[in-house]
Amino acid sequence: MNSMLGKVVELNQKDWDERLPAVMAAYRAAVHSSTGYSPNHLVFGRENRTPVDIVLGEVAGEEEHYNSYDEYVSQLQRRLREVPSGSSRAPWSSCRA
Repeated sequence: MNSMLGKVVELNQKDWDERLPAVMAAYRAAVHSSTGYSPNHLVFGRENRTPVDIVLGEVAGEEEHYNSYDEYVSQLQRRLREVPSGSSRAPWSSCRA
């Protein structure tokens, strides 16, 4: 995170707080080697849409249409179950309820 932030701040480093949202968005969209997925994919079951996605339109095959909230939740749960559950690939595997 520090290296990413260091690439976009001014030399005096006083604008880091203004740059942080964009750096966090990039971090969350990047595929991480420890999981093989981006944090966005692990949390939301898909990648976030960006303004350029709105301008260019949906990528073929990624259109999502649901008839109800229940259908959306069911599909999200199915996609999240597909994420490998091995301890080195699932960041929540060490969490306790």
